[in-house]
Amino acid sequence: MISSTSIVSGLAPGLYTVVITDSKGCTATRSVPVGSTSGLSLGVSSTSTTCGQVNGTAHVNVSGGSGNYSYSWTNSAGSVVSTGADLVNVGTGVYTLQVSDGSSGCSSMTTVVIGGSSPVQLTTQVQNASCGGSTGSASVTASGGSGSYSYQWKNGSGVVVSTTSSLVNAVSGSYTVVVTDSNGCSNTVVVTINNTTGPQVSGTVTNVLCNGSGSGSVVLTVTGVLHRSATSGATAQRVRI
Repeated sequence: MISSTSIVSGLAPGLYTVVITDSKGCTATRSVPVGSTSGLSLGVSSTSTTCGQVNGTAHVNVSGGSGNYSYSWTNSAGSVVSTGADLVNVGTGVYTLQVSDGSSGCSSMTTVVIGGSSPVQLTTQVQNASCGGSTGSASVTASGGSGSYSYQWKNGSGVVVSTTSSLVNAVSGSYTVVVTDSNGCSNTVVVTINNTTGPQVSGTVTNVLCNGSGSGSVVLTVTGVLHRSATSGATAQRVRI
C-alpha cells in the first residue's frame, strides 16, 4: 500500500489499484492508469556570422511534450537574447537555450556555438611616380577573412588596371582596390600615387661689358629632384662668358 488517503502524489507511470471501504465494510475497487508525457527532444541548427558582421542565426526544432512550448535563449553573459524558436542577428559566441513545456512542466536545455570569420583587413604601400612618367606602383596586403583573395584595381576613370595584389607602371592619380575573400566578403581602400617632378632650371644672364673682356656670365638655378635620389633644394652654377 502506498497511501491510505484520497490523494496520492509522486507516482511513477503505471497501473494503480484503489480500494475504497465505507463504514459498513463495503468496498469498491478501481484500477487507475498513470501515464506520462514524452520528454522534450531538441534539434538545433545554426549559421555562422560572415564578414565580421552580427548576422549569425540558430533555430530549434522541438519534439515531444504537449506542444505548448516556451523558449529562452541566453548569451554567455546570461542575458536573454531571444524568446522564440529562432535566434537571429547575433555575433559569434556560445548561446544556451532552454525549452519548457507549459502543460507538463518538463524542460530541456542545450547550447549552440555560433562561429564566424573575421573581416578582410587591408594595408597598402605606395611608390610615387617620378618625372611625370609611368613609374608609380602600389601594393596591398590582405589579412583576415577566409580562404584566398581576389584583387581588382581601378583608376580614377573606373578602368580595371590590375587584378593582382600589386599595381605597377602607374601614372600619378587615385586608384581603388577591392579585395574579396572566398566567402564573398570584401574590403575597399583608395591609394594615391603622387608625381615627383624633375629638375627645374632657371638662369640669370649678365652681358659682356666690353667686347672680348670675358666679363659676361650666366647663373643657373636648379630646383627639384636630381637622379631620383637627390633631395629637393636649389643649386647655382656660374658660367663665365
